[in-house]
Amino acid sequence: MDYNWSAIGRQDYIKNTGNIPSMISGWNGDVSKLFIPIKSIQKATNSSIVENSNYLTIDELIPMKAQMAYLLQQNYGLHISEFDFTVANNATNALFMILVVLMNSSGRNILTSKPYYFTVDYMNTIIENSVNHIDIYSKDSFQLNFNVLEDIIKQKKTNILVFTDPIYSTGKSLSLDDYKHIEEICCFYNVYAVFDCAQSGNRWIDNSYFDNKKIALITNSKNLVMFDSLSKQLFINGIKFSNIYANSSIIGKIQEIFEAVSGSFCVTQIRLINELYSLDGKQEIDICTKHNITHFINTYSSLDRILKNSNYSIFKPDSGNFAMIFHKELHLNEHSEKLFYSYFLNKYNLAVFPTKYFDFSDDEHFGFRVNLALSENELISGVSKVLVTDLDLFE
Repeated sequence: MDYNWSAIGRQDYIKNTGNIPSMISGWNGDVSKLFIPIKSIQKATNSSIVENSNYLTIDELIPMKAQMAYLLQQNYGLHISEFDFTVANNATNALFMILVVLMNSSGRNILTSKPYYFTVDYMNTIIENSVNHIDIYSKDSFQLNFNVLEDIIKQKKTNILVFTDPIYSTGKSLSLDDYKHIEEICCFYNVYAVFDCAQSGNRWIDNSYFDNKKIALITNSKNLVMFDSLSKQLFINGIKFSNIYANSSIIGKIQEIFEAVSGSFCVTQIRLINELYSLDGKQEIDICTKHNITHFINTYSSLDRILKNSNYSIFKPDSGNFAMIFHKELHLNEHSEKLFYSYFLNKYNLAVFPTKYFDFSDDEHFGFRVNLALSENELISGVSKVLVTDLDLFE
């Protein structure tokens, strides 16, 4: 599917009208409502001229990883060594390097679970992988169907599985038992599984951001790889970084190709990592995370209330700031996701991404993503306009 239409349509709309649409399905948070770790950011960006003039490649990073691992152990209880992880410039960069390393070890047949982020398709096209998209989640609760997964692995002669955790745009996390079952399947069929956890963390139940048990399973497995993005979870989108977790052999191979694929780091990235991993950083993050998750939960609850007597319902997340709202009966007309997007953009100044944008299965009831990190008033106003949608958009 070509996803450029949303960005092009939004740019043309802004150019023609001068209006900035409300991105109720978008990715940025409302920083007037969220807590951001300002102290850590200020310390990270206060670098010297000498620091900024020097290259910081993977060779310079490797000795720093022991200190990073120590800080993660001391301040976060994350029991890993410097050989269990590496750092990438961002989550997209992390996934690209992982796929390059794994396809050279196993093969190019990739299975991605729907829904998923569109760059996965583009990325695999660039490196000439064969990609199949699979429906493996139940429609009502997003539980993983392992029988379907195994059948498709056998049919497609799969080499690499790609999952998002939480399931993309739903806020529904995979359980530790899911990870263990996937590992058993991977071992049996001799395939790899990659877990895209860039939107993980901010868990509603305990305000946490590192899942220590999952990471311990990953780093002791021959078949599993994970990457996350603490900066993305904290809405520090201008200085991003991503951690990759795997066994030492895979981590070593990723570091071997890093410079050819990624060049060097920005010194601010590394300074930010060290600030966030420090005890002061941990304490600041705890305050930010607790506040932000409370905001997500309150915004979710407000949306849930206004949808009670409507034809829509909101799926309850357990982590992060995204949720899906589904219509209880209606489907979009065929190929009408662009019409739907354009309709709300031009009539209500709203950028609303329907389910098909994230490649939910074709028989899925119509829905759209909401970003719970926006202000409550902005989201309620936007969603209320969707509730009175022209029925001509639907079957």
